[in-house]
Amino acid sequence: MAYQHPEPLTLTSSRLADRVILVTGASSGIGAAAVRRFAAEGALVAAASRRTDRIGSLAAELRSAGREVVAVRCDVTDERSVDDAVGEVVRTFGRLDGAFNNAGTGGAQRPLHEIDTATFDNVLATNLRGPFLCMKYEVPAMLDAGGGPSS
Repeated sequence: MAYQHPEPLTLTSSRLADRVILVTGASSGIGAAAVRRFAAEGALVAAASRRTDRIGSLAAELRSAGREVVAVRCDVTDERSVDDAVGEVVRTFGRLDGAFNNAGTGGAQRPLHEIDTATFDNVLATNLRGPFLCMKYEVPAMLDAGGGPSS
């Protein structure tokens, strides 16, 4: 049997109406694109990043287009920063419905023996520990909002 492509995605611009979504790594690339897409689908979006100038500009641009987007400072390598960011989202919107944990780093693009330990540690802290910390604080907030399995 030949491979069949799935049905094309239909954009309704309201699929996520009034859903509160937190996006980490939102200051550029995939994260910024995710913020735009979630907002276009009607979500209330918290754009989170260490680079507050970039997420501030992105949030302002989208708000001027009628979207609900806030900028939230968050360093996913810092547990307190993650806890504070999730708390700010809940204080701002009253809940958290979903998250797109996108923050990441590529580290040094060099042969392994030329990479210093501090760079390696930063890659692990950002790409492995970061999503763990995010979920550690996001999951309870989403459960408090009524998410998760039904009883």
